[in-house]
Amino acid sequence: MLTARDDHGVVEVSVDSTGAVVEVALDASVVSRMDPSTLAHAVLRATRAAQEAARRLVGQRRAYHLGTE
Repeated sequence: MLTARDDHGVVEVSVDSTGAVVEVALDASVVSRMDPSTLAHAVLRATRAAQEAARRLVGQRRAYHLGTE
């Protein structure tokens, strides 16, 4: 599982090796003061960061085990 946060640390998203979201955590002390649009962007940023980390890791492991050719 790979985990990433948005730029402000409000949202944390975990994905599996395929990039599928398996968990979303929110900082409740901050979320209640955020407008919905800002929160949605934070969720998207954290999700994209976690998915990109998963893509990189899978690519590195593939190259290690199968070579770069």
